[in-house]
Amino acid sequence: MSGAALQEIKDSLRELYQADARPWLVGFSGGKDSTLVASLSRNNDPRNGLALSKNAHWQFDRGLWSVSDDYRVVVNRQKFIEEGIPGQKLVDFDGHRLFLPSDPKYWPDQKHIAWHRSRHGT
Repeated sequence: MSGAALQEIKDSLRELYQADARPWLVGFSGGKDSTLVASLSRNNDPRNGLALSKNAHWQFDRGLWSVSDDYRVVVNRQKFIEEGIPGQKLVDFDGHRLFLPSDPKYWPDQKHIAWHRSRHGT
């Protein structure tokens, strides 16, 4: 991928991210200032990442949640027991569709999503 194409993706994500007042994608963290890009599998394909809050990234890397083929949150309920305030627990996001760029060419690639699910058993 050329540097110009990667910059186009970065610019598109930054514009989309800054225009949205909600916590991004899963949204159960201390705020957007702690946003990270989580790798779905191990390569440099730009469709191999998600913009996540710090807590969502930590949970994703440990397989507490993943993404379905139709871009919905899949919570791995077998990996943890959760208590908390209704509406703020990870399990409350199960089945919610991710907030995706308007152009599908920037959506996470299905093969990377499948790799993450198979790695973590979700």
